[in-house]
Amino acid sequence: MVNELETGRVGAQCSHCHAAMVGPDGPLSWSSRTEALHTLAGHGWARVDGVLLCARCARTTECARLGHPFGSWVDDEPSGMATRACRGCGTVEHAPAYVRRPVRAGASGAPAA
Repeated sequence: MVNELETGRVGAQCSHCHAAMVGPDGPLSWSSRTEALHTLAGHGWARVDGVLLCARCARTTECARLGHPFGSWVDDEPSGMATRACRGCGTVEHAPAYVRRPVRAGASGAPAA
């Protein structure tokens, strides 16, 4: 979101994670909304579904919309969990390892005991 600051300048922050562009003296500000949006766009920020998102959130949102290209599940034996990461944006999913194990059907087609 782009908003007017008490100083009369314009500040911006991601509508999702609330990140702001920061310089050596703290959060950046601009003299106009147009200037702010132009600078932010040059750093990968984008308006998605009517809200301003930082480059990371914009990339993650677009990747989710297209369908994350997840890699293979990897088991973490000590924790009993499994994880997989999106090759596009880095989003990580976690699940109990037992959820991923195939159910073996018995002769009748019912799950084996």
